[in-house]
Amino acid sequence: MRVNLDIRKTMASIRRRRLAGRVRRLTGQYDFGGFRRIYFYHIRKTAGTSLIRMFLSADGSDGERVYSDLGQQSDRLMVRDQFIFVGWDRTLIEQGNYAFAFSHIPFDQFTLPTNTFRLTCFRDPIARVISHYRMLLDFSQQDVPHSSFQTEGQWLGETIDDFLDRLPGEHLQNQLYMFSSRYSVDQAVNRVRFLNHWMFVETFDFGLHQLGQKTGFALNPRHDRKSFQAFELPAGTHARLREMLNDEYRFLDQVRKLNVFQATA
Repeated sequence: MRVNLDIRKTMASIRRRRLAGRVRRLTGQYDFGGFRRIYFYHIRKTAGTSLIRMFLSADGSDGERVYSDLGQQSDRLMVRDQFIFVGWDRTLIEQGNYAFAFSHIPFDQFTLPTNTFRLTCFRDPIARVISHYRMLLDFSQQDVPHSSFQTEGQWLGETIDDFLDRLPGEHLQNQLYMFSSRYSVDQAVNRVRFLNHWMFVETFDFGLHQLGQKTGFALNPRHDRKSFQAFELPAGTHARLREMLNDEYRFLDQVRKLNVFQATA
């Protein structure tokens, strides 16, 4: 196993050296509304995968296919036409040699280069947790479930209350945790102020339009990963979940007040 990993790292290093000249040429000409690159803080179950695939289809490619291919590459960097894409890799993200990059890495665990356009997408907290639960139910019925199911499948039980009992805090309040590992509402709100754009699932197309105006990156709306699980949250569990997510609701209420256009959309 270790030998195979070393071989993959070596091949990735060789590939990056071969691409170095082209990468320098392309990154030197990027201008997205005055920014050199775009980075997306991908909060799970907030339509992030759909947004990522929109960016990855900028050259007319099948964004879903490009996303899959990028995930299988050892170095997580792909050059498509005039665009360089990076996913998940902290080192490559911090180096900044891309048009668009994304990851689930929390705000305080890495440093972005200057002149980076920063964005994220938020969602009603209860709806986001239910979406996560329904996704895992989908995976549990698939012959070849998602790679995350090996760990997250253990959170499922007989009921959603079992799921809530087992769901780690950073996944329960993933939106708050993304911007504060201490779950501090004030800290998270202050960090959102550093972003150049944030949008909400509930007004997704409106936020997408604004994003295009700010960056000049024309994106066509799409909505992926729809769950096939019919589910209605029991009233008692709804009250319990609302209480568990109280800090995240307070966080998003304050975020909406930072942006009058989003707040009134």
